[in-house]
Amino acid sequence: VVFDSSMVPLGQVTSRGSCILAEGVLQTATEPGKQKLELKLEKILHVGVVDPMTYPFTKTKMPLDFLRNYSHFRSRTTV
Repeated sequence: VVFDSSMVPLGQVTSRGSCILAEGVLQTATEPGKQKLELKLEKILHVGVVDPMTYPFTKTKMPLDFLRNYSHFRSRTTV
């Protein structure tokens, strides 16, 4: 994601647990490297912060019966 820091304070959107809504143009990367594509932002909205104490997942492996309660997150886990 490439954006001008005058759009929003950098610390607000890069802190751990930040939830953002980003809108822009997907284009080939301007600098060669690991990334082939980049999203050049036109609009960014800081939605809020996710509280790590109430977020249901940790970095450890989750048992399948626990994931049944959060089926919309199942594809994001390593089961």
